[in-house]
Amino acid sequence: MQRKSSNVIFNYNEEDSSLIDELSSYLDNNLSDVYLFFNVTKEKPIINIISTKLEFDNNYKKIKNLDPNYDVPKWVVGLSHDNVIDFLSLNDYHNTSHKTNLDDYKKTLLHECIHFVNALYCKKYNVEYSIKCLSEGVASYLSKQKITNNSFTLEDILNSNNCYNGWYLVTKYIIENNSHDFFLELLKDNDKAKEYIKEIYKVII
Repeated sequence: MQRKSSNVIFNYNEEDSSLIDELSSYLDNNLSDVYLFFNVTKEKPIINIISTKLEFDNNYKKIKNLDPNYDVPKWVVGLSHDNVIDFLSLNDYHNTSHKTNLDDYKKTLLHECIHFVNALYCKKYNVEYSIKCLSEGVASYLSKQKITNNSFTLEDILNSNNCYNGWYLVTKYIIENNSHDFFLELLKDNDKAKEYIKEIYKVII
């Protein structure tokens, strides 16, 4: 089944149809501001709602070219790639490490959509990608996800695969203590971003 809204296109199975109105409304109300933040022309992502974690994991491994025996972490529920977002159905969240909470679910979906828009920003300036700590940080910041204030190191921020609390706090500091244009510059200059993060790290912690 398919549903087109103002900002996105959903592909989904019938068992998820009860969620689509809520998700469409939420993204229509929140995603427009994300396009304004990144200053890019709106393009509608295709969002595939995947029914089961098993199916999601198998697709994830194929897209990432991972070993078929690789265990996808239970917290991984979304993937933005090639103008498409694969996102696990809330109906199978009991097979993840996330709580089955609709508000958190919507914010996590918005988080994946922000990655999609960040990719449009990179494409606009012919940049391969934004540094992970800022791309993940801005996705968490703009989606207003709850981030726990756990300890982290500079090495965690720059090189870890799972430091959402550090990435969020670094991004929050940069956005709230610099001009908007300065932050956008960091998203397209990874070396400059890395050096600036090294400068401010001790202030953040």
